[in-house]
Amino acid sequence: MASEREFTEINSNTVVIAQGEVKARDGIIWVDETTFALFNSISRSDYPSVVQHLDAGADVNAVLPLAQIFRTNEFFEKDTPLMAALSDSRYGSVEERKAIVRLLLERGADVNCTQDLDRRSPLYWACYFGWEDVVGDILERVPQCNQKQYVNLCDNDGFAALHAAVISGSKTIVHRLLELGADCKQKAYSEGVGYTPGAMAKTAGNRHEITEMIKRFKSSEVEQGR
Repeated sequence: MASEREFTEINSNTVVIAQGEVKARDGIIWVDETTFALFNSISRSDYPSVVQHLDAGADVNAVLPLAQIFRTNEFFEKDTPLMAALSDSRYGSVEERKAIVRLLLERGADVNCTQDLDRRSPLYWACYFGWEDVVGDILERVPQCNQKQYVNLCDNDGFAALHAAVISGSKTIVHRLLELGADCKQKAYSEGVGYTPGAMAKTAGNRHEITEMIKRFKSSEVEQGR
């Protein structure tokens, strides 16, 4: 049986993950060391190292199992590299993080992946941060016939990309999602209360234009019998 090396803390500011050659334990497949190193480079927004690990064969669509994390880290629980790069905002500038996301997409990262814990999609996080260019990069990788279904993917609490776009305050993203058929009636639940994107815009403040935009699209849907 493969031996397991001691757990090693990579950096006091980063996630602590098991180092070793163990490929499986208790039926759980662990990522290899090169892919493991890729996750740590992403957590530091270290673009050159991300390139290095991808060139060395790191799996761009690997799923990091919770069993391989020494200390529980919300950002990395069963994430793929793309989801880790999008959702972990602790380190690096916006442009550094975007560059890594684009690199992963160029290397074949699957935009259909979702976080295991809450089922949020890559599009959700790009909308949440208001990254209009990244939203475009993600959507161009989704077949046109599937885009309506894709933009309406919901997490475990009912939050969809449109809710995230409302939170970010990006009128451009909200408009694009509505044009693609985002559901204005979908309710996201917080503390037992359900909020449609329009209701969320009203409570968020400084979202008047977004509120009116959603109203117009809802009226248009009624007129068209949708």
